[in-house]
Amino acid sequence: MGHNTLIGSAIRANPLQLTKHHAQLSSVARPSALSSQRRLPRHAFTPRSYASVRSPPQQQPTTSTARPTTAATQQPHTLSPAAANPPYTTRPPPLTLPVRAKRATFAYTVAKALAYVKFYKTGLKQIITNTRLLHGRSPLPGAGAEAGAGAAKDDGSPLPPLRPYEGTRAHLHLRQRWAHDMRRLPLFAVVLLVCGEFTPLVVLLMPRAVPLTCRIPTQTAKLAARREAALREGRALVRAAGQGRGRVGDGDGDGDWDVDGRALARILGVQGGRFTPSFVVAPRVLRRLRFLGVDDALLVQAGGAEALVEEELRLACVDRAITVLAREESELRKSLARWLRLTDARRLGEDESQKAMLRLLLTEESEWED
Repeated sequence: MGHNTLIGSAIRANPLQLTKHHAQLSSVARPSALSSQRRLPRHAFTPRSYASVRSPPQQQPTTSTARPTTAATQQPHTLSPAAANPPYTTRPPPLTLPVRAKRATFAYTVAKALAYVKFYKTGLKQIITNTRLLHGRSPLPGAGAEAGAGAAKDDGSPLPPLRPYEGTRAHLHLRQRWAHDMRRLPLFAVVLLVCGEFTPLVVLLMPRAVPLTCRIPTQTAKLAARREAALREGRALVRAAGQGRGRVGDGDGDGDWDVDGRALARILGVQGGRFTPSFVVAPRVLRRLRFLGVDDALLVQAGGAEALVEEELRLACVDRAITVLAREESELRKSLARWLRLTDARRLGEDESQKAMLRLLLTEESEWED
């Protein structure tokens, strides 16, 4: 199938609206404008509780036989690790480039261009697959839960992705990334139709206009470098204001947070230029904070940091302003587990969990206090 036909099929996929359940997760109250002079109130956002979404069991009749209480029965119920990882079709496919000869030849250039075209075709197919997974137009495969974590058929091709259960972290991220890709698909389709094999050169000039499934490794690395530069800049603003010395957010004793909204926006990677009005930036910051609260709860329910595959582990760390460049998987897994422990609402309660989240976002990881 040519890439023109494939793009047309992807555009015709109907980008339905979010369900009522996820619309409630992303809805926020109308916040006051944030600026370098204005401050974020303590209760401006309210992440969901870490309590399990399962209904409480009905009360059983009293019997004369008493069951001993064990440590196993006291542990909170966790879901399968598959509930933590969205399908692999939400991430870019592998890009296999031909081996460069000692002297660049015309054949090598053509082979490289064809490899990029194949990559983009696969990325567009994954958007269609994600649409079917979300809206029930593809059957549930008979594969095991490991299908989304890199399992493959005998011929080396990946198994069909599993459709995540609603209410899990996997489903939440599938819906969020699908919506992100569908917003960018029309412009990217035009670029691919016009530029063809030269698309990899064009997208480097507009990295954020490309769907997640169509981002080449060079583009992903460039965005990661920008993200960490913005993170360092935001925390530098916090330190310059005297807020980032291990006890951020103590305020003046009246219960208000003393947080620079623009610094927090840079730390969270919320889009917005230097001259973007604060009334535009503020809702984005609050939505991001609320999303992190929900994501933490669902991740803990699915088994925590150990349940994530490596690609999702790095993405989860980026979401929480944890540096990932030049760091090993084991180190990142410990950092994420530490974040989840320090912000655990089941242990701290809602208010203290919110304080802990802001404190970790605004300070360097080396300054986190256990």
